[in-house]
Formats: sequence, C-alpha cells, structure tokens
Amino acid sequence: MGVKYFISRDDVTFPCVEVHEGSHVLDIEACCAELGKAYVPGGGVATLRLAWHAWIAENLRYVECRAYQLQNHCLYRLKREHDCILHYKTPKCKAINKMICEVEDWLKHFNCSKPLPKSLTPCPFEEGAISF
Repeated sequence: MGVKYFISRDDVTFPCVEVHEGSHVLDIEACCAELGKAYVPGGGVATLRLAWHAWIAENLRYVECRAYQLQNHCLYRLKREHDCILHYKTPKCKAINKMICEVEDWLKHFNCSKPLPKSLTPCPFEEGAISF
C-alpha cells in the first residue's frame, strides 16, 4: 500500500491538486472508455486488467510529468497571489511552499526535465486490439 493523502477542499493548495488530477482524467479518459466497451461480463477480466496496468505503466512518466508540471505552475501562481516571498511564515504560504517541495521532488523522481513522448502509447482496448 502506498502513501495516502487527504487534501481538504479548504486547503489553499486544493485548486492545484484539482489541476493535477484533472490532467490524469484528460489523459486516460478515452482509453478508460474503450476499456468499458471491451468489458464483457464473465469473460476476460484478468486480461483486461493486465492490459490496463501495462498501458498505465508504459505511460506513467508521461501522465505524471504532465500532471506535476501543471500542478507546479499552479502552485507558483498561488505563491505569487499570496505574496509568499514576503509572507512566507503564514500558514497558507507554508502549505504552498511545502507542496511545491513535494511536487518538485516528484518532478525529479519521474525525470520530467527530459523530453516527454509526444503522446500516450495507443490504447490497448481499441476495437479488435485485444482478443480473449
């Protein structure tokens, strides 16, 4: 089990978490819809699950780098809006700066400074791509 975070909607950084998660939705929603069409009750669920996890693994760096880059941009905007250079000791600025550090660690972890692929790899669930 990985680390679980709970971000309150009242947290100053919540809009940037929404940007991050929204990026994931945009990146995977089309393939997720294809997975839904490929699902047949009672058959091939394990094959679909394996194909989904393999596709996500192939695209993890692309998906996470895009999401963390967008989130980081959002956080720096918040930092400017809250004048955190002068008011760095306020609780809101502390929260923003803490999340910037965490996001920048993830950007390094996923090696996001290197060029990303131009797009996701093809979805494995497009019509006829998987057979049972």
